Amino acid sequence: MSPDVPTLTDGDVTLRGWREDDYEAAAAGHDQEIGYWNHQEGPPTAADYRALVEEWRRARRAGVAVAPFVIEHEGRPAGSVELTPGTESGVGRVSWALWAGERGRGLAARATRLVTDWALTPHDDGGAGLRRRGRHRRAQPALPAGGEPGRPAPRGSTPRRERDG
Repeated sequence: MSPDVPTLTDGDVTLRGWREDDYEAAAAGHDQEIGYWNHQEGPPTAADYRALVEEWRRARRAGVAVAPFVIEHEGRPAGSVELTPGTESGVGRVSWALWAGERGRGLAARATRLVTDWALTPHDDGGAGLRRRGRHRRAQPALPAGGEPGRPAPRGSTPRRERDG
């Protein structure tokens, strides 16, 4: 599997690989909302983002791939979306974050559509070659143990104290 990801676009939103200048933009766009959903104590630095993307690239080269994309809109980085294929199941997972000031314009929906279309395209046609898993089931929000009332837990997540403790 190539460590590089393809460039995907719908003509307005573009998904592309990370570049050196994206790390500063990601650190600047990180806010409490992203920290909450990612169970982060404090804001990451540009060096933290660089290390994370390098970890993803190593995994991709090893074949246990994460496909990390920057979401670009109006010529600037607006967030990120990642595809993590299942190891044996052929089923993947998509996660995303939109940076401060970039939410509320449908960018996440369009980015996930682009990466999902690519994920489900066969290898021979330039896609990731994953398969669709049955019917879509709408996620049911749940409060994390000891979490904030009115704020659902991130889908598929476990509260920090249960994960780490």
